[in-house]
Amino acid sequence: MNAGDAFGRGVATEAATAVVGHASSDLRIIATVDVPNVGAIRVLEKLGFQRESQIEAYGSSGMYLYRLASV
Repeated sequence: MNAGDAFGRGVATEAATAVVGHASSDLRIIATVDVPNVGAIRVLEKLGFQRESQIEAYGSSGMYLYRLASV
């Protein structure tokens, strides 16, 4: 399966759910995402991540910082 075959099939959500499910409650899980990447933003919000701020990271000023509300 290439990336094009997986688009819109929930593969990213399933993978991210597995990672979050293995995290212990004493971890703070954060994520960064490019502002125009609405698909990734949708996955993060579906998993309970909340946007904290817009940041400059990885050479880009158009990034959002997300934090998982609770594990």
